[in-house]
Amino acid sequence: MAGCGANNAKGVLSGPESRGVLRKISEMLEVILKRMDSLSKLGNSTDSHRLEELSSALDRIQPIGLVERIQAIAQNMSDMAVKVEQILQRSMSNNKVREGIFGQCETPKDPRYPDCPSKMDVSLYFFNSFFFK
Repeated sequence: MAGCGANNAKGVLSGPESRGVLRKISEMLEVILKRMDSLSKLGNSTDSHRLEELSSALDRIQPIGLVERIQAIAQNMSDMAVKVEQILQRSMSNNKVREGIFGQCETPKDPRYPDCPSKMDVSLYFFNSFFFK
């Protein structure tokens, strides 16, 4: 990518650069549409004149650099999506660890008021095996 993304090692445009390129693309497309509209209204001009007008409008957008810029923007968005996915996965795994630490239920102190039904079953088993052999 010659000339594109010189600001970083990957050659990917930053957010503001991407928005600037997209804005420029949008403006160029608007110019082309206006030219094409005005050309379609010129019923009395020759076909060669129309072709020249369209050709000059297309020359202004410099399609080779435009494709590279669009690819850089797409790569930038892809990289951001990967980073967001990694952040979400880390966040979910951290929540599971927290739930594992704080969500563990202790053996109930009073069997009539169990904090955790599965622990209650284990507690009763040991209680019964200890006192009612």
